[in-house]
Amino acid sequence: MNRIARGIGANVYAQASTVATQLLSVPLLLAAWGPERYGTWLMLLTVAAYLGLFEFGFTGVAMNRMIMGIAAGKTDMAMVSYQSAIALILCVGVVMSAAAVPVGIAVAAPVARWLGMDPGDVLPAALMIVVQVIAQMHVMLLCGVYQAEQRYAQSTIWTNTARLIEFTLVSAGAVWLKAGFAELLGLIALTRVGLVLGMYLHACQFAPWARLGLKHASLQDLRQMLLPAIAMLAFPFGNALNLQGIVLLAGTVFGPVVVAHFSAMRTLARIPYQLSQLVNLALAPEIGRLYGEGKTLALRSLYRRSTAGCIALAVLSSAALYVLGDWICRYWTHGKLLPEHPDYEWLLLAAVVNSLWYTGSLMFTSTNNHTRYSLVYLGANAAGLLVAWLAGRTFGSSAVALGVLATEVVLFLALLPRIRVFVRSGMAAPNPAP
Repeated sequence: MNRIARGIGANVYAQASTVATQLLSVPLLLAAWGPERYGTWLMLLTVAAYLGLFEFGFTGVAMNRMIMGIAAGKTDMAMVSYQSAIALILCVGVVMSAAAVPVGIAVAAPVARWLGMDPGDVLPAALMIVVQVIAQMHVMLLCGVYQAEQRYAQSTIWTNTARLIEFTLVSAGAVWLKAGFAELLGLIALTRVGLVLGMYLHACQFAPWARLGLKHASLQDLRQMLLPAIAMLAFPFGNALNLQGIVLLAGTVFGPVVVAHFSAMRTLARIPYQLSQLVNLALAPEIGRLYGEGKTLALRSLYRRSTAGCIALAVLSSAALYVLGDWICRYWTHGKLLPEHPDYEWLLLAAVVNSLWYTGSLMFTSTNNHTRYSLVYLGANAAGLLVAWLAGRTFGSSAVALGVLATEVVLFLALLPRIRVFVRSGMAAPNPAP
């Protein structure tokens, strides 16, 4: 429980860092660039985020294998998965770099005009995006090393401190040094490479098995990770349907005014979810460790207590937001946007329903048993969009919030049989490959 408590504390720090950078970056960069260049910068960051998907879920699966391998006393298994993932990341880096050079040269002129850059800066900018993407993949893998050695809180502090440094450098470069996009992307790449070196040197002190090398990399290990890795990709796609897809549907069917009201209400109604995540993110490595150790009863106890805590947190925070919603919106939006009813209530109810199943989903995703669940997750988010579209004729714009609630209800009902198993007996111990 001490490790979980430290993890929750680290997650509070992470959440505070995220909120601080999001709140401060908008006025600072808008003042420095104006809306057009700021929007262009956001698109560049989005490109980097999407390129991060090109590790195809292998890093997350390798993290779980390392956690379970160390917990089961099979250091060799953890080492093989670690070095196999490094080999894959290096291959992805080579392919991305090889693609960036001709693309950066061939389309330099039109891209430069579009982004307001010097044509000579397009190729360096493209390469800096590749460096930061590959460095971020290594950071994720090193986080798996920390979590395997029961140091989740330390990895969270490392990564979020680096995020604050990155934000400070970019803000200073844009506001005071008037740096261009290529230079700012270089600062991000430099920060992430520094984070990789710092985390790696520190990890070597407590995890000698995590030293760099490819001697133990295994094509067979990558093949074993292939199916769960592909399944892992269903979660970002499902999240895209849930977060961005529903907004696009609302705007297409009902117009931008509905989008503005819905987005504001959903941001407020997701606070219970964010609070539960402070707990759930700290639970994930503990679930993998107990699963690797074969401690079924301990898993059951952890699941029961954590789920009860998350439900209580969601119910209490949703009730408070229901009572204070109008007052918060008056000050938050200067009275321009107020909660729509029953939309707001449905969104708050969705947050409560989420607390009923989300901890149970970690029992799959933290142990590489998520292949079937990933299909359920993707299907449920698609079903939520379908409900929002079909119900629009009957419920009007309220159908958008109803679609969000429908997604949560479908996921809860689909996982209910397994949730009952978790409550009674935890989860069966694994038989990890040697």
